[in-house]
Amino acid sequence: MVGVTAQVITFMVAPRAVATVYPPLASTVEGYVLNAGMTVATSRPRVLGAVLVHIGWWIGFAGVAAILAVAVVGSCGVS
Repeated sequence: MVGVTAQVITFMVAPRAVATVYPPLASTVEGYVLNAGMTVATSRPRVLGAVLVHIGWWIGFAGVAAILAVAVVGSCGVS
């Protein structure tokens, strides 16, 4: 409840400006893959950068696929 209250107060005091220009779709997808798929293993920037350079983006997509698979299995009620 404290966190929700703090977010509501912050929203009321300093609302965000509405964006007029959006980033390219590829950049948005890469950002999601980096922040959701690759940080499953680590969030250290140097390690993530090395993985991207030496292995590529596919490892991040595999992480996102694993998260989605867990969500699907969980939503099906399979145990």
